[in-house]
Amino acid sequence: MLVIHAPYGQHRLAPLITSDGVSLAAELALRFGALMACFLAAVAALKVSDVAKWLQSSRLGYKAAYVVGTSLQFLAQGRLVVQAVRDANKLDGVRMRPRNVLSRFIVPVISKLLTQGAQRGEALSAIGFDRPGPRTLLVPLERSVTQSCICILFPLLSAVVVVATWI
Repeated sequence: MLVIHAPYGQHRLAPLITSDGVSLAAELALRFGALMACFLAAVAALKVSDVAKWLQSSRLGYKAAYVVGTSLQFLAQGRLVVQAVRDANKLDGVRMRPRNVLSRFIVPVISKLLTQGAQRGEALSAIGFDRPGPRTLLVPLERSVTQSCICILFPLLSAVVVVATWI
């Protein structure tokens, strides 16, 4: 923040440093620190699945819930992929050097993450994630007239049977 905001202001303290730029940078750094503290507290206290459920039932809908849930899970999945690639290199006896870090570490991590993302996209498409309308487990809910009648009449019939056996 200091590098960006310190040079711009009215009251110059030194070359490329102004007092109002420094105060603005300090204020923005404090705000950013508070935001990160809130974010870390929320990550420590909440589970990703709970956040996704809350978002899905909100007015944002299931697509926003999926995007937020996937974004929050990406860091954990990325950490697991990095660890798996490190373990594979260690088992293969490969020593990481600057000349082979791209081919032995970065490319495998990126390709594994892209493959996982593509597989999730195919699975979501298969269960109808992109279809509109009410859903049960992300599949559109279709009821016939008979099913609707059964859903109304069965509880009523059950209540009548319970009352009749009680009397």
